[in-house]
Amino acid sequence: MKQFLLAVASAAVVALPFDAAFATGGGEEVLPCNAVQSTFGGNGGRAFGKQPVDALIMRSGTYVDALIVNGRQHGGNGGALGNPLQFGPNEYIDTVVIRHGLYIDRLEFRTNTRQVVAGGGQGGKRSVLSNIRLLEIGGRSGDFLDQITIVYC
Repeated sequence: MKQFLLAVASAAVVALPFDAAFATGGGEEVLPCNAVQSTFGGNGGRAFGKQPVDALIMRSGTYVDALIVNGRQHGGNGGALGNPLQFGPNEYIDTVVIRHGLYIDRLEFRTNTRQVVAGGGQGGKRSVLSNIRLLEIGGRSGDFLDQITIVYC
C-alpha cells in the first residue's frame, strides 16, 4: 500500500486506500474509492480524530471558533452559533471551501442538494475541494479551530 504526501503552503494532501460505506437511503452501499486526505491550517491546539459526519454546526466570527461534529465540539465558545447542516436522504457534502492560515478563518460546506453552511471571516488563503464526497473530518483545536483534515473521494 503506497501513500504520498504533498505539502503546499499550509495544506497537505495524502492519498489513502479506503472502502467507503455510503448511505443510500435504504441502507449502506460499500463502494471502493481512492480516498484522499487534505489538511489545512496551523499546528496549534489539540488533535481530534477523524470521524464520519452525521451532523455539523459551526461557531464563528472572524475565525471559525469551533466545529461541532456529531454533537461534539472542537474549539472554543466564541463566535455566533450557526445553523446545523441536516442531511436528507442520499445527501452528502460535495464541496468544501476553506480559508486558512494559522487558524481556519472560514469554512463553507455545500451538499449535492445545494444546501450551504458557512461561517468565519475573509482572511487567509482560499482553498476549494469540489466534486468530492466527504467521508471524514478531523483536525486540531484550542480556542479556535486551528486545523481541519478532510478525507474524501
